Amino acid sequence: MAPRAVDTKHARPKLGINSPYNQNMTNFCGQGAVTHSQKHPSTSTTTYREILQVDTGHLNITSVYKQPATPFTWKHTCHNADKASLYIGDFNSHSTTWGYNETNTDGEAVEAFAAVKDLRLLYDAKDPTSFQSARWRRGYNPDLAFISSKHYRYIEKSMGNPIPKTQHQTILIDVRPVIRPQKPQQRPRFNFRKANWEGFMSDIEQVIHSINPTPEEYDNFPTLVWKAARNNILRGCMKTYIPGLAEPN
Repeated sequence: MAPRAVDTKHARPKLGINSPYNQNMTNFCGQGAVTHSQKHPSTSTTTYREILQVDTGHLNITSVYKQPATPFTWKHTCHNADKASLYIGDFNSHSTTWGYNETNTDGEAVEAFAAVKDLRLLYDAKDPTSFQSARWRRGYNPDLAFISSKHYRYIEKSMGNPIPKTQHQTILIDVRPVIRPQKPQQRPRFNFRKANWEGFMSDIEQVIHSINPTPEEYDNFPTLVWKAARNNILRGCMKTYIPGLAEPN
């Protein structure tokens, strides 16, 4: 395996991550791949891109950074196809698929990469842009997120607050459970068992004589009944608890 070269002019900040668990991770270096077990995420830095890859047991996460002037290529081995795989990072590629006015060569390469890996892009045109350029005074989307197609419906992406001292926005990835609790519609109902029927009849009899039997005053009778019911019949919603998953906090 060839020694890896480090670009000191475009070096990314050191991650400094110390994971408390022991997972199987892949360390990419040059064109080779070495799988081993260690207590911290694996990193790979070359002159043109940086890769951080973590296997959490249920989700494979790959963080990618590509310098703007470097062509996008992907010659590394893939994750287990049966496990959910998330690719997220600064791809520095243009495509109309994620909000640019044109598609450049890198954008075509990223789209081809996603097609080969059977990935779906997590993108909504209504979301804020992931990068606010102070120089050009407009927003761009160099930061992308892809998820394996079979797990697309269980993943949601949203934008958070700006990252301090940068022009990037925080990207939030929410993994939804397969079975999710549903909020039922609140439909108030009358409790006729606890109704005050004597008071109900009394309220109607006191006012019904003032309603003339004409079509113009027909709507006054239902209004009278509803008013008497609200004053004498309890009305509300009763919760029925079904065993299942609790709502997330």
